[in-house]
Amino acid sequence: MTTNKPTDKVSVSKLFCDKITFTIDYPNPKDQQTIAKNMKELTAGKMHSYKGYSKRYVHRIFVKEKDEWDNALQMMVEYLPRASGTSFVRLDFNPAHCDMERILWFLTILLPGGVTDLAAKGKVTRIDLTVDLTGVHVSSLLAVYPAMQVSKVYCKSGMIETLGIGCYEGAKKIILYDKTRQVKEMNEKFGTNYSIPTDPTTRVEICLRPNCGLSHLIELDNPFEKLIVSSIASIPKLDDLTWKLFIAVAQMRGAQDALLMVDDKNLRKAYRERVKGGIAQWWNVTKIWAGWHGVLEDVFMLKDCTPPIMLFKKAV
Repeated sequence: MTTNKPTDKVSVSKLFCDKITFTIDYPNPKDQQTIAKNMKELTAGKMHSYKGYSKRYVHRIFVKEKDEWDNALQMMVEYLPRASGTSFVRLDFNPAHCDMERILWFLTILLPGGVTDLAAKGKVTRIDLTVDLTGVHVSSLLAVYPAMQVSKVYCKSGMIETLGIGCYEGAKKIILYDKTRQVKEMNEKFGTNYSIPTDPTTRVEICLRPNCGLSHLIELDNPFEKLIVSSIASIPKLDDLTWKLFIAVAQMRGAQDALLMVDDKNLRKAYRERVKGGIAQWWNVTKIWAGWHGVLEDVFMLKDCTPPIMLFKKAV
């Protein structure tokens, strides 16, 4: 059952990165040998590691600081490509679940130029940009991203649990989900001890595949700019049967899918504007994006580069 409660007491977290993938190319054979040597020494020590198969790389190694799901340091490292045209090394980790000091330690040893290589040579092939909405359940929200054609809704026990817009392989994918339920399931399945939110919490993630370096990411357009997140309780109530049916479908299949089902372009535009009428004051995409340079400084570890790199923060 959908819970259409007022959402005026919602707090929005700062922007953070929930996953990032770097690739770095090292055409110099000496650098390639250094990485292979350093990786063997790191995994031969006290760190826990296991190998996996990769279609693109000869070596895929999952590294953990301890043999538990919850780790201060956990990363997937792939190196030595099977085909030409692929960067020599690929790094994948979640800054939100790791101690970045431990990540810094690991990459300082692994990479020939340490973390400076991330800023100088690294390309980000995937980055998940995230905010948490505390005080609202995802079933109380409608989400729309204009011009995107694919959407999915996942329900559990009769309640919406996840709203998805876009496809996994695309350059952009948006997901809104019940963070409280996700943490509970993680703790039960993997024996973790993550703190369970005491209030209803919705996580909003935008997965981007920019395939570019730091200089281009600094000027990245705000991906939240076009994302409409509206409270169902705040959307205009009209004595219009078609509109009422639209809202009922939107609550079951998601607003994105419901809009795509409206063949009349003018009516679809009008309904989209009505959905926008439910945007809450707390959904301030400009304020959210003000934290972007801070995210870059953290995930690229710019203060630890040689020399340190400081990004200019624009006033908002």
